[in-house]
Amino acid sequence: MRMVMKLLIKKIFEMQNKQIPNNPELEEVVIGGMLMEQRGVTEFVEVVKDTNVFYNQKNAIIYDAILSLYRLSQVADLMTVSDALKKMGKLKEVGGSAYLITLTEKVSSSANMQYHALILMQLYVKRKSIDVGCQLIEQSYEDDTDIFELLDYSYKELDKVSDWLSIKQPKDIGDYLTEVLKPKSERAGVPTAVRDINLKLNGYQPSDLVIIAGRPAMGKTAYALSDALHQARLGYPVGIFSLEMSARQLTARLFANYSGIDSNKLAFGSLTQSEMDVAVSLRPSFNKLPLYIDDEPFLTLLSLKIKAKKWVRERKVKIIYIDYLQLISNNQKGRTRDQEISEISRTLKGLAQELDIPIIALSQLSRGVETRADKRPMLSDLRESGAIEQDADEVVFLYRPEYYGIPQWEDGSPTANEVEVIISKFRNGTTGGIIMGCQLQYMRFFERGGFLHQENNLPKIDPKNNTPF
Repeated sequence: MRMVMKLLIKKIFEMQNKQIPNNPELEEVVIGGMLMEQRGVTEFVEVVKDTNVFYNQKNAIIYDAILSLYRLSQVADLMTVSDALKKMGKLKEVGGSAYLITLTEKVSSSANMQYHALILMQLYVKRKSIDVGCQLIEQSYEDDTDIFELLDYSYKELDKVSDWLSIKQPKDIGDYLTEVLKPKSERAGVPTAVRDINLKLNGYQPSDLVIIAGRPAMGKTAYALSDALHQARLGYPVGIFSLEMSARQLTARLFANYSGIDSNKLAFGSLTQSEMDVAVSLRPSFNKLPLYIDDEPFLTLLSLKIKAKKWVRERKVKIIYIDYLQLISNNQKGRTRDQEISEISRTLKGLAQELDIPIIALSQLSRGVETRADKRPMLSDLRESGAIEQDADEVVFLYRPEYYGIPQWEDGSPTANEVEVIISKFRNGTTGGIIMGCQLQYMRFFERGGFLHQENNLPKIDPKNNTPF
């Protein structure tokens, strides 16, 4: 099938008087350089890993032989590669030892090997993209093709191709030590809205997967939106995947925080004239915030990855929120729900590392919370998979005893309009809980007993009576 596809692609290009993306001269120079110096093999493999990026069949076979020697920690030169090809029964197919000698005569060293490897890699990515496109065209003509399976296949293949464009080069240990020795002030991540939490976490750190979990009505979405809005107001581009609410609903909640207008009034369009005046005056500045929302309800894991990479590439997004993790579609035949959730959490952690940004994923908790007298959540309550706890760098629970009719905290103070943010896992710090004030009708969280700090031109909220002033 692959050979037929290759011939089809070649025929299409010939009909259009176009050449399939490749560079035969550069391929020969690269192979020659690797046969001349072992350093050239190492530098080339560092860039392309074990994928064969050569278009010319002879060169592709020779590279397979070189790579087999490299895996065995053996030197690749004229003699060893010739012997390896002979054992593979491929020496005559590539033109014998004479062809190998010809390749070494084209170069004097393996200089600029990594630069050459990047060029060949880009050509390979172009060919793979063409291959996916041709398969999409061919299968679209078949009557029995399931269009959703075809699109899913295309997403998977294009996602593999896009992964090639984000290969990280290894650093020396000295580079990492420089980062480790930076003072806390220089290592601050994307800031959170509430000062106490920000001091505790030092912001959301790049490459971290943060889980914000709780039972329904604990304020998970409000908490995430409060942080997201704060970050956008500071100039950090923010991406939000909303799988539960529409973009319209989410925007109403964000604007409730921004304007100090009750979110229920915004949702039902029942604003007073004075509230409408506030909304109109704040609309221009709100519209300029770098907030991006995707509300595709049946978002697949692959589609999420592709969209996230596009946000980072085109919008320079610095942090991504997902509301919520269990709603991501990952229907794999023969897999249990626990296995699916495990793959989702592992993928999100890998994506955070690849994009080098924090990813904040909201998560539901199991009903086990309700069986305890104090309803306080624990790590074992993370729903459907222990892998979430394992993959996360931080696990944060929201706990509102007021919702359960518990009127007082352990110290006897009232629980009304207050929430405990419980940091149950913190890979780079200590765990613990912080009690703070909350006004869920305005999607706001703030230091306990204090006023929510806002810019001078925005309404402030008095936490004692929940009214703007």
